[in-house]
Parts: sequence; C-alpha cells; structure tokens
Amino acid sequence: MKSSMRILALSLLGLGAVSTGASAATLLSFGVTGVGSYTVNTGNITAATASKTIPTTELIGGTTTPTAFADAGLTTGGAANFSTLTFNTVAGVISPFTLTAGTLGLQLTFTSISSVLIVPSGAASNGSISQQFNGTVTGGTGTAAQFLGQSVSISETCTQTAIGASITCSESVITPGLPVPGVPEPSSLALIGVALAGFAGLRRQRKSAPQVPNGVAVAS
Repeated sequence: MKSSMRILALSLLGLGAVSTGASAATLLSFGVTGVGSYTVNTGNITAATASKTIPTTELIGGTTTPTAFADAGLTTGGAANFSTLTFNTVAGVISPFTLTAGTLGLQLTFTSISSVLIVPSGAASNGSISQQFNGTVTGGTGTAAQFLGQSVSISETCTQTAIGASITCSESVITPGLPVPGVPEPSSLALIGVALAGFAGLRRQRKSAPQVPNGVAVAS
C-alpha cells in the first residue's frame, strides 16, 4: 500500500512539475496595423485568392500585456518590419518570413499557416480572409531575450465590404502562440504521459500484491 501511494505521489509531483514548466513562458501580445492599401492576387476576395500584399509601412498597435510589451522593447506606433510584403492565403508550409520590431531586436520567424477561412466578397456583401501564421521567437537582446524560443502566432483578418471596395487587414501577435485546432499542445501530451505512467505503476503494484481469501487472517 505504501509503495502504491509512493507511485501515485510521484505521478502527482510529475504533473505539477510539467504544469509549472508549461506556465513559465511570459505572455506577450500586440497589434500590427498597415498604413495604406492591402491587395489580393485576384483583385477581390474570392475562393481562388491565393496571396495578399500588405502596405510597406506597418506600425505596432496596442497591447494587453504592458509589462511584457516594454520588456520586448516595443512602443505603440513603432515600426514593424516584415521580410516580405506578400503572404500566402493557403494553409500549409510556407517560405519562412520574419517580423522584426522594437529597440531590442525582437525577431519572430514564421514557417506555417493554419486555420485559413475565406469568404468571397459579393456585390453588396462582405468578404473576408482569416488565417494564422505560426512560428518561433528567434531574436532578442536584453530583456527581450526572455522570449527566445517561445512559440508565436499572428492572427490576421482582412475584410472587403463589397466587390470593388478597398481591403483592410489587422494583425494580432501573441506568444506563446495560439494552438492549432485539433493538435494537443506538448505540455498537454506530457501531462497525459506522466499520468498514464503513474497509473500503470499503481496497477502493477496491485497485481503483484498477494491475494488473501476473505475471512483468512494474515500473520504479522
């Protein structure tokens, strides 16, 4: 019984350790806004739209994490520089691109696209493109170095009020990155693995214990 309790206790300690590690990352979020026009390769937003082009000037917007925002060397209205101005609007692996911002060299590298949803524009109805870019924080000095290695995502939404109307887009950057729907996070998988190991050990312990018939006393 003592051995069983020891196994269960170790399992719970493992769960706590993994949970602590998963929550250790510092959350950083901020907006990015383009100054000028956005365009798509099809002219209007359609089901066949495969890419979009953003303005040359992109500025950092507000944040819901002011302390982390300052630690990353970011300021509202500061420049956000993308390594490319044309982005795919089709889910899958992409040619890596970077976003650099702030005074401490914060650099985010993106390598895939997920959660793409395109609603074609109509003669008098809104069209939209929603997608998520996924990547990793690959650069940062000083207090911005604490974000290195964290997952990062850009959630981007573009809208067009009707065919022929201008296209507007907004980007929201967050780290740790938003999980891809349907894919468990690594920390969740670790929690499950530790728990299963603990319960398996507990089951083996019970099976190895001597079976005593009911009503029979065991000598001490």
